[in-house]
Amino acid sequence: MIFVLSFIFGHQTFQRFLVSQKKYAEEIIERVSMSSCKSSSTSIYTKAKLSGSLGNPYHKPTEYHNLDGALQYLMFNRADISYTVQYVCLFIHDPKTQHTSALKRIIRYVHGTIDFDLHLYPSSIDNLISYTDAD
Repeated sequence: MIFVLSFIFGHQTFQRFLVSQKKYAEEIIERVSMSSCKSSSTSIYTKAKLSGSLGNPYHKPTEYHNLDGALQYLMFNRADISYTVQYVCLFIHDPKTQHTSALKRIIRYVHGTIDFDLHLYPSSIDNLISYTDAD
């Protein structure tokens, strides 16, 4: 992760905090040889539902486990992929080829949104409020 702090000189006032995992995301994309893939506008198929019992078993379950774990680490500052990563994590005990396709779609989405970072700014608000649409 890259942390960037910037200060206003003289007052030493906290201006912003940037959390970026761009390099890590690029390493994940490179690891699965998807550097030249076409990006996806969404991280999950909206029409089809994944099944734990249907489909052919994936021939490299360790590869699936490693990729899923890497995406779990990436989602710490990428809330936009948290739902889909946790969804495919449900099938980690017996991954099928359709689950691997879902993981690759997440990778394609990350490829298209590689510059998404988490920006934190000072605020007088005492409560943190977050909204997400997990449809």
